[in-house]
Amino acid sequence: HFLLDNFFDVSPWEQLYKTVTFSDLVDEYLKRYREKLVELAEVPGEYIPGIYNVFGIGAITGAMTGKHVTFGSQTSWCEPLDDPYNWIKTHQFDPENPIIKVAARSIELLSARWNGDFSFLPFMHRSPLDAANGLIGDKIFTEMYDRPEKVKKVIDWCVNWIIDCED
Repeated sequence: HFLLDNFFDVSPWEQLYKTVTFSDLVDEYLKRYREKLVELAEVPGEYIPGIYNVFGIGAITGAMTGKHVTFGSQTSWCEPLDDPYNWIKTHQFDPENPIIKVAARSIELLSARWNGDFSFLPFMHRSPLDAANGLIGDKIFTEMYDRPEKVKKVIDWCVNWIIDCED
């Protein structure tokens, strides 16, 4: 969670004005990560070193909605939409969202610095159902029974958002 602890102690919007560059943080993270690999190699059993380029459930919801995200040292939170069923009718993937830009940049930097000593996920999204949960909130579990056709439309919207994000 180094990037969360050091980069997201403020929002991505505020981060754009910090003096430490994201590239510097990725370099420092990889330096510490590679030092830790020496210790991990001594652990019995199979271990595949991995870097997880996710910034928490809230960051994904914020990337999808543009809403304010609260970042903590281990995760993030974003309030669900008030009316996701109507909201999805007028919104789509926004490549200019700051969280999308940060995630894309971190993937780019990790790819450029990769030398086979770790694995990482080259995407930032979660499953469409998890994403719909972020948009609808916990009431998704009752709404699956009460309004399944509306929940399906939100999940379909999330599928399209994920596809657009990956393009």
